[in-house]
Order: sequence, then structure tokens, then C-alpha cells
Amino acid sequence: MRKLLIVTDPIPKGVSVQLELTRSLAASLRYNFQVYATSSYISKSAKETLSRDSVIILNSNGGHIIRMLGKIGIFNESFFWVMSWLRETTTGKNYSEAHEKLSSMEFDYVLNISNTVPVECNAWWIQGSPLDMTLGELASSNNLAKILRVVFGGLIGKLDRSLLNKYSALSPVMVANSDYIAKCYEAVGIKVGFSLATFKDFSKFYPTTPTPSGDYVLTYVGKETEIAPLAQLAKNGVKLVGFGSKTPPGQSRDKLTKIMNFRGYVTPSELLELYSNALFTAFPFTEEPLGYVPIESMMCGTPVLTYNKQGPKETVLNDETGWLVDDANEFVKVGTEIWSKKSYAISRERCIEHSKNLILKNSDPDIFFKIFGMKTVTDTKSALSPAEDSIIPESA
Repeated sequence: MRKLLIVTDPIPKGVSVQLELTRSLAASLRYNFQVYATSSYISKSAKETLSRDSVIILNSNGGHIIRMLGKIGIFNESFFWVMSWLRETTTGKNYSEAHEKLSSMEFDYVLNISNTVPVECNAWWIQGSPLDMTLGELASSNNLAKILRVVFGGLIGKLDRSLLNKYSALSPVMVANSDYIAKCYEAVGIKVGFSLATFKDFSKFYPTTPTPSGDYVLTYVGKETEIAPLAQLAKNGVKLVGFGSKTPPGQSRDKLTKIMNFRGYVTPSELLELYSNALFTAFPFTEEPLGYVPIESMMCGTPVLTYNKQGPKETVLNDETGWLVDDANEFVKVGTEIWSKKSYAISRERCIEHSKNLILKNSDPDIFFKIFGMKTVTDTKSALSPAEDSIIPESA
């Protein structure tokens, strides 16, 4: 069977976007490839999970610090990402270790979904904005990010630009997970050929009840969550229930519990119930390349209040599957009004229909094969298209 190597950012234990994406890719392509994965760090629990999905792990050394942090196990995915980024931009060891893996084995295809482990590949599927842009967005509402940008912004930007140029030189095809991310990279001179949202499996998200209680507003708390508008909603009497295992920099669980009923990590079944019974999902953010939460919420029939920008702008339909607002003040105003009325004209059936259409557009393996310059799933004659077809034409 043909071999596909997926290169990822670090995958610690617990919730991980990179783990979910790797698993979804493996599930979609398992009939066409033996799937391998490598990174600067993959936790023991993630290895076990991927192994059950028939993914063979070719883990890199990762360095003493990253391995030590992995053993301690108290740091989230964002922290491991930063450590991996620092390791590559200061020593280049992520590249050298991944390159060694490529040299020791022969792969038919290499897909890079990381932003910290550059290596020769057939395609780079970009999952997030450049680091200096991310810090810029975070700095608007987060003091720690603001300090980092003021003190180290110039150095971070220089190191990240050098890393992105390295990625560009090693990747003949570059694809973003949203139009917003494509524009971010084009702004720094990196040409992106296509946008392909995700291969994440959303089939496990569905309404659990035909009569939602609607007695709370659900919100996700992650590293890019904007806390201020949520705090104001709470002051206005909105009952908030929050979940998430990756709190924003500078925030603590104690602070969050003063604003909302914060559950932290919840099980898949608990999350289904939370989505299905919420009046709506509030999703304020500082920087969001795509946003799984709005799609998950709509899959459960629950509309989403979020900003009219970046990734969520491409998934939520204003006044059809949620509400798109321009700033935090409007976010609070609209959220408070909906809570006070306890009703809206949006159909939960429309939310489900729209989210299913979004998923269908991005879950067909044939799309993956076409965009990344490969033969379609139904063509079993060769692993790759001819070399001259491997670069996406401008007109495609």
C-alpha cells in the first residue's frame, strides 16, 4: 500500500486540534494509504489513540525541554506549540529531525499540517495565521500578549518570517484552511492556491433533544477567546456556561468562575448536551483561523453569536444560522437582547442543514486528492499525478 506521512505540530495529551485533524485525515484516506505521522512531540496517549486509528508514529526527538514538559503534563497545546516554534527558529532541529525521517524511509506523499516543523513535502496545509499577526490580534485584549509584542515583537516577527520562508521553499503547493488565512499569508508574500476548511469528523455532533431548555448561553473558552464581552454579558444578567481546556494567556480558572459556570474539559456526551440545550452559543474571539465551535454548535441546531470577520464569517450565516456583529459592544448588545427575549426567528433546522452542507463541501477525499495534485480516490494506477500536474494551476 502507498505511504502517506503527515507532519504535525506537537500533540500533547488531552484535547488537540492537530490530533483531531490527523485522525480525520487518517480515517478519510486509510483505504488508499498507510498513514504515518511525525512531530517534534507526540504524547503517549496521543500515540495510543493514533495507533488505534492504524496510524504509524515516527516521532522526532523533540529535545529535552519538550520531553520534560510532556512528562509533567500540565501544559496545554498552545504552550507546546510555542516551545516547538522556539526550538525550530533558534536551532532548526525540528527540520533536521523530520528530514532524517524522510531520508530513512520512502513515502509516496508528504503532507505538512504544522507551523513549527518545516520539511520537504508535497503540500503544506496551513492551519493558523503567522505568529506576529496572532500576537497582534491577541494584544488588543490580552495584557500578556501586549507585553510580549512590545518587548519582543520585532524579534518574533523576524524569526517567524524566516520560518515561513523556509516553509514556502519546501512546499510546492500551499493550501489554507480558510480564505481569511489565505489572505494573511498572501499579505506577507506567500501565495496560497486554495482554501480547504477541514477534514474533521463532525458526524458525532447532533441535537440530543427536540425541546432545548434554552436556560443558558454556552461559550467556549480557549486561547483566543475574548473574555471582556463575556464578562459584560454576565453583568447584564446573562447566564453563561463555559467549557474548554485552553484558557487565554493571563486568565485563571478562578477568574472565569466569577463570570460563568465554567466546566473546563467536558466529555463528548456532556458537550453534546451543552450545545443542544443552549439558547445560543456565544463565540467572541481575538483571532480565529476557522473555528470548529460554530460548526459544532450549528450541527446541534444551536445558532451562534460571533464576529463578522475571519474564519467564523465564512461559516455562520447572519440572521440565518446566527448573528454576525462588528465589535464587542454590538456583541454584548445583541447577546443581551436575545437573552432577555429568550426567543429568536432562526430555525434550528436551518442551522443543521447549513452546517451539514459546509461539512459535505470539505469531507470528500476526492477534493483532497485534486487540490494536492494527486489522482482521485477512484484512480488506483499511480500514487501521484505527473510532476508537471503537482502544482495547482492558477485557473483551478
